[in-house]
Amino acid sequence: MDCDICRFGQLQPHRSSFVGDIAGQIMVIPNAPAYKCDMCGHVEYDGAFLGQLQYVMDHLVETNDNHPKPQRSSLRQRRAFWQPPRKV
Repeated sequence: MDCDICRFGQLQPHRSSFVGDIAGQIMVIPNAPAYKCDMCGHVEYDGAFLGQLQYVMDHLVETNDNHPKPQRSSLRQRRAFWQPPRKV
């Protein structure tokens, strides 16, 4: 396959870490199937992998909608409980 970025290189099979932001959480998938340009280094992830990832993420979102997320306390609320040690 020709590279869509540089138009000179060829995309070669490659393994690369996939990093994504899912609902405010960072997700890292090591050794994801991808294609890397031998000239410019541009990486494109495999379409089948992205389709499977989308299916899994859709299923997780449906599952997590049934469970309410715990509320995080604000920084001000957490500081109210913690006091630095006093020096005597």
